[in-house]
Amino acid sequence: MQFIGLGNIKESHGQKAALLKKVLDNGYNVAPFFVISQDFFDSLVELNGAKNQLDFLKTKLKGESSIEVLNQLSSLIKKFIVPEPIIKELNKHYLKLSNNPLVVRSVFDLVKKETFVAVRASDPNPYIDTYTNILGKDELIRAIKLCLASFYKPKAFSYSRTKSLGHNCLVVQKMVLTEKAGIMLSDSGVIKIKAHWGQTGFISKLNPDTYFVNNSQISSKKIGLQNYMYMLEKESFVKKSLPARAAESQVLEDREILNLAQTFKSLKNILGNIELEFGFSNGKIYIINVRPVNKMEEWDFIGGPPNEEEKIDEKIVDLEPNQEDTINMGEVVDINANPKIVDVMEEPKLNNIMEESENSKEKIEKIFLKYEIINPNLKNVLNLLKDDLLEEL
Repeated sequence: MQFIGLGNIKESHGQKAALLKKVLDNGYNVAPFFVISQDFFDSLVELNGAKNQLDFLKTKLKGESSIEVLNQLSSLIKKFIVPEPIIKELNKHYLKLSNNPLVVRSVFDLVKKETFVAVRASDPNPYIDTYTNILGKDELIRAIKLCLASFYKPKAFSYSRTKSLGHNCLVVQKMVLTEKAGIMLSDSGVIKIKAHWGQTGFISKLNPDTYFVNNSQISSKKIGLQNYMYMLEKESFVKKSLPARAAESQVLEDREILNLAQTFKSLKNILGNIELEFGFSNGKIYIINVRPVNKMEEWDFIGGPPNEEEKIDEKIVDLEPNQEDTINMGEVVDINANPKIVDVMEEPKLNNIMEESENSKEKIEKIFLKYEIINPNLKNVLNLLKDDLLEEL
C-alpha cells in the first residue's frame, strides 16, 4: 500500500507516525494525517525507469559519503514524474483530511475541500526538511518530492546511516489553525514549556514564554515580549500585530500550563522520553508532533545536537522556484514561493473586498449554468450548492 490511513499504521511506517497513532489511541487530540509508505517511493523509482541509476549511485556511497553523489540522488528524485493514477489516489487521501462530519452547516460543506497540510519524514531525522503551508495536490506532490530528496542531504544521509533509519516514509498532516502553540520537553524531571501566540511552526521567529513545572507546580516563568503573531489565512501565513495588552501578558494561563504538564507526563509514561509540539485550537489541546529523545540527546524542536557546531535552527523560509537546492539543513519550509506578510492595519479596504466578491459571484453563476446545461437532471442539486456557495461569500 502506498498511502496508509490511521487504521493501518504500523511501526514499519516510521516512528513519528506510530507515536502519533499511539497518542490518538490514548484519547488525545491529534490533527488528522496519513502516511506515504516506502512503496510509493519504490513505485516512482520503477515507473520513472530510475532503478538502475539509483542503485549505481548508491553503490558509490558504501564507503565515504560523496556530496556530489548525494546531490545527484537528490536531483534525480526532484525530477520524478508522478503518474496520474497515483496522483488520483493521493488526492483521495488528501481530501479526506479536510472532512469533519461533526461540522456540517450546509450542503456546501459536503463538498470536499482542499486544506492546508504539512509534509515531514516519519523517521526522527532532524536534518530532513519539513514542508508547511501546502494547499492543493500540485503543491503536495512538489513538497513530497522535495522532502524525499532531502533524505539525501549530506547530514540527513549520514544521520540515517548512523541510526540505521531505513524508511522513506512521510507523514502528511492537516495543519490545525491554532490560537497559541509551543513545545514541551523535560530535563531531570522538570518539564519545560515554551509557548507563543498564533500558528504552530513559527517559534524560531518569535520570543516565546518559557514555563517550568516541577512536582505538578509552576516553579518559574519567563515572559517573552511578543509584538506580533503568525496566522494562517486564505493562501498564506499572515503576520499580525498583537495588542499591547496581549504582547506583554503571559501566553498560557496557569491552568493551561498545568494541564499541558499533566498531558506531557502521561504521554511520557506511555511513550518514553519524548518531545511534544502542541497547539490550542478552539480551546482544545492538539498534539502536532512527537519525537523520541535519548538521554544523550537533549534536543528540542527549535534546537539541535548539544555540539554548537552541529546545532540546527528550524526556520520558516520562502521557497523560490530556483532556490530548491540552496535550502539549509533541517529546515521547516513554507512551500509558497512568496508568502504574503502583512500587518493587520494594512488589510484591503472594504470596497475592494466587495468588488472582488461581486466578481466571484458572477463567475459562480456562469460555472453552475454551464453544468446545468450539460446535465439538466442535476439542476435542483446544483441550485442548492450554488445558493450555499453564494451565502458563503
